Order: sequence, then C-alpha cells, then structure tokens
Amino acid sequence: MVKQDVGYVGGQLGLLWFDVQIVTFRSPRCVYRRNGHQLGELSVRGGEPGAGYSLVLDAARKTNDAVLYQRAVEIALQSRSGDSAVQAARAWQLAQPTSREANRYLLQIFVALNRLADSAEPLTRELDLTPATEQAAFISRIPGVYPRVVDKKLAADVVQGVLTKYLPLARTGAQSWVAIGRLRLAAGDAAAALDAAQRAQAVNPQAEGAAVLALEIMDPKQPQAETLVLTYLANKQVSTPVPQVRMGYARALLDMQRYAEASEQLQKIVADVPAFAEAWLVLGALQVQDNQLALADKSLKQYLALTQDLAASDEKRRGQTQAFLSLAQVAEKQRDFAAQIRGGEGGGELAGGGGGDGEDDQRVAKGVAERGGSMDIGGELDIAQVVRVSSGGVDGGSNFRIPADQVDGLELGREELGQRHPERAGTEDGGGGEREIRHAGFSPCG
Repeated sequence: MVKQDVGYVGGQLGLLWFDVQIVTFRSPRCVYRRNGHQLGELSVRGGEPGAGYSLVLDAARKTNDAVLYQRAVEIALQSRSGDSAVQAARAWQLAQPTSREANRYLLQIFVALNRLADSAEPLTRELDLTPATEQAAFISRIPGVYPRVVDKKLAADVVQGVLTKYLPLARTGAQSWVAIGRLRLAAGDAAAALDAAQRAQAVNPQAEGAAVLALEIMDPKQPQAETLVLTYLANKQVSTPVPQVRMGYARALLDMQRYAEASEQLQKIVADVPAFAEAWLVLGALQVQDNQLALADKSLKQYLALTQDLAASDEKRRGQTQAFLSLAQVAEKQRDFAAQIRGGEGGGELAGGGGGDGEDDQRVAKGVAERGGSMDIGGELDIAQVVRVSSGGVDGGSNFRIPADQVDGLELGREELGQRHPERAGTEDGGGGEREIRHAGFSPCG
C-alpha cells in the first residue's frame, strides 16, 4: 500500500511539474502584459503618469497588444502630453500597419494638436484602408474631422490635396468636391465653396450633396448657388428629389421673403411626398397669412393627422402647438370661434398625439379661440416662428442628415451645416400692417 501511495504521489508531482513547464513556456508574454499594465496603472494612480505611460507603452511593444497601445495613448492624452500621444499612436500604427483604429487615433491627435499638415498622412492611409464601396461615405464625413481647427483654410488645402486622386472618379468625385466645398465655406471662402459645388454637380447631377452645399451658400450676392439648387430639383433623372432639399430651398425663400415661390415649393413637396409633415405645417402658415383660410385649415389638420401617432417629444409638442395656434387664427379670421372650441373639446380632426401633449395643445387653441382673438399672438402670423418650430426648435434649428446609405463609414465626427445669413432680417408691408419675417435661425435642410 505504501509503495502504491508513493507511486501515486510521484505521478502527481510529475504531472504538476509538466503543467508548470507548459505554463512557464507559454506565459512570459501574458505575464509581461499583466505586470507591465499593472505597474503602469499603479504609477498613474500614484501621480506619476510619465512612468506609467512608459511602462504601458513598453509592455505594448513587447506584446504587440492593441489594448495596451490604446491605453498608452489614453494616458498621454489624460496627461495633456500631445507629443507622447503621437509617439504611442505612431508606435501602434507601425506595429500594426493595417489597424484602422491606430490610424484613426493618430489622425484625431494631429487634428486636435492643430498639426494639420501632419494629418494628411493618416487621412490618406485611412482612405487607402477603406473598402472602395465605402470610400464615398467616408469622404462625405471628412469635414467633420476638422470642426474646430484654427487654420480652416489650411485644413481645406490639406483635404483637397489628399482627395486629388479621388476627384476624377465617378464614384467619389461629387462627394470629394462637396467635402472640399464645405471646408472652403467654413474658412469663409464662399466663392471657392460655390466653385466646388458646381464641380460636384458636373460630376454627378443627381447627387443631392451639391444642392445641399449650394443651400448653405445661397445668398442674393451668390445667385449661381440658387441656380445649382434649381438644376438639381429640375433634373429629370432624379425621380423624386430628396424632400429635405426642396424644404431647405423653401426655407431659404422664406428667409428672403419670397413667399409665393416658397409656397410653390411646399406644394410640390406635399404632392410628391404627402407624408412629409413639416411641409404641411409651413404651407398652412403661409396660407393663413395669405387669407387662404379653407386651404390653411386643410393643411394644418393634415399636419396634425400625420403627427398624432408620433412618440411624444418637444418637437412634436412645439409643432402641434403652432398648428393649433394657426387654426385658432383661421377661426378668428372666419369669426368662427365656436367651431374651433368644439374641435378642441371633441378631439375629432384636431385631436393631438394623445396624452399630455394633445391636451395641452387643445387648451392653447381653446384659450385663443375663447378670447375671440383678443389674445396677442403677434397680429399677422410670424412665418419665421413656424419655420423654426418645424425645423426642430425655436432656438436651435437642426442639422441636415445625409441619407443613411451615405454615412456608413468612419465615425470621426459630425458634419454640420454652416450658419445661415443673419443679415437677411427685414420687414415688408402686407395685409393688416407691417409683417415681420425674422431670420429663422435654422440650417437649410432641417
């Protein structure tokens, strides 16, 4: 029995020794990764980020671990050491040349440091690493990489240099020129931006990007920008123009107090895309202003019908409130306050979206109607106010969104349209007195 026990123990010890040898043979990389990382983190927590950065970066180099490279970059950024962040990202990129994550970090760091000339190399590499089918989408997002740079002209020059080889290509030419145009416009060079938009439309007349850019540029001093928009909207090869583009054009016309033309564009939108709710709201407001009361009543009720089943939101509440106020004004002009009150109380065609939003809106409409127009709601309808509401808010407006099939790609930033032209504020005489149309404060394509 003793001999058997000794043999058993010896066998177990042998197996243990064998297991230890396997662990010892396979673990140095894992052990170094764990120890280097832990020591580095302890140094950072102990108030020595420089030592911690060095330990983590050394561990990353010896293990070729992307997680450790990323952590080294983060430590450097947290310590506000731009050069160290560049060093770590560069080491990561050299160790893993096909890593898009490493390249993105390097690109973003260069931009954050305003080393714009240096950003050309990782931007070029990112385009090379992007599949051909996704390059157009990525190019469309490039302006969002440079939103807060100091030298915006240099940023535009750098990007145009990188995109040079993509400009003649049918699949990327239009997007490339639009990206360049946005950066030129951000740099304050409207003429160069307009030239880029024209080149983009020449490459692909069906692409809405050039028209959207032209809407940003559109100004009485730049009449060719409006020509670009009209060319897109009139293009027979575009079966149904993107409604946001036509809506943006209608808003621009309202901004310039060209109400009849704006109404024509809105009528085309509701004819082509009857479910486009905000067009009904703005059209109804214009019809109230022009005393087309029956048409206004129909348009505003259509807006309420389209929005009543939408989820509760501030945008819905503002839009419905404006619609009810406009309907109340219709009733005031028709001297039919009782009908307006019945519509609010009975639900019917004026029913809101359910819950608190609809009830609040009805109370607003009833309050105006009950006062027989004595409540001061601004005299003639303020179209700019309606447009702000339909755009997503009184104060902020909203950003045009490129269709989803064009935005799959690198999440490097958010492309935002430039601010409109505040100098366009003005007044004109009409109807019952001075009719003020203030600058709407929205981006062109809602």
